[in-house]
Amino acid sequence: MIGRRLVREWSPQTNNKRTWHETLDQSGNIRQVRPDTKFTGGNKVHYRFDNNRNYIGQW
Repeated sequence: MIGRRLVREWSPQTNNKRTWHETLDQSGNIRQVRPDTKFTGGNKVHYRFDNNRNYIGQW
């Protein structure tokens, strides 16, 4: 993995906001996503993806 980025999504119609972290591999593919803990009940939940962007599980 080469790095992590913080992503924020905002809906101007509803003013709802979501935040998550993405981890990238050497090819720039998203390999792991972790929603902000305020959206997961305080738990750090990670969603993992393979090289073909298929979901392979969470931890």
